[in-house]
Amino acid sequence: MTIDTRRYSVVSYWGPRATTPTDCASRFERLLSELSEIDPSFGNWNVYDEKTATPYDSLDHKGIVDYIASRVSRTESGKPTPISGYYFGAFSDGLIKTPRTWGVSIHAGQEFAANYRINSADIDSAPLCDENAELITLAVLKRLLLTLVSCWEPNWCGLIPWAIVDVEKKRTRPRFGAAWMTYLSPAFAQLVTPPSSAIVEHLSGGGLLMTATNERFDADNPKHMAVARDCETALAPINALPWPPEQALGLWSPPATSQTR
Repeated sequence: MTIDTRRYSVVSYWGPRATTPTDCASRFERLLSELSEIDPSFGNWNVYDEKTATPYDSLDHKGIVDYIASRVSRTESGKPTPISGYYFGAFSDGLIKTPRTWGVSIHAGQEFAANYRINSADIDSAPLCDENAELITLAVLKRLLLTLVSCWEPNWCGLIPWAIVDVEKKRTRPRFGAAWMTYLSPAFAQLVTPPSSAIVEHLSGGGLLMTATNERFDADNPKHMAVARDCETALAPINALPWPPEQALGLWSPPATSQTR
């Protein structure tokens, strides 16, 4: 697999959590609304499925609920499986994608554990270039991350330069790795001692932010990479927990007749 290392993403994870299309719609609408306040490039949204894109502004709240409900996970035979959640998303900046287009992709509502990061909400940039460089800065991307955290309440969130994504390494279970910025929920944060090399912020409510650099992260900069690896090392107590970590921390318990995948 090849990846475009000029891209940056805000990615997140939370464990098994039942979520209805109505709740998803409220969080989704809030996310897109608050993102649009950051910069016009985070507006003019279109929601999408496999075949079509629909202007977000053409849908009322019920229309968004219906759209998400239609994006329910399905078996190979096409049977809806709400226990596996809903897959939906949007892209900004109109119907024609440009260097200033941003994508939002969400999987929410999976109620059972699996050997991958299940529920997630991600925000993806186009490849870094002169036309979008003023948006791919810590000041802007930090606002995206905190907005995503506020709307979806993940347990982990990372600001990830694609240049540090290790796509070749095979792992037997998910883990949380190096990032430009790492957010941890209060439950995760209590397990971590931030490295002295990082820029550290303790958020109200008990969340934690660890940042490798105030500059635009450059994977070819040894100083940037060293701090990102220090932060990754600090996550060892979380990565050492049995998967999913929410069960080990008492945040989730499998039902008596749990479904596994």
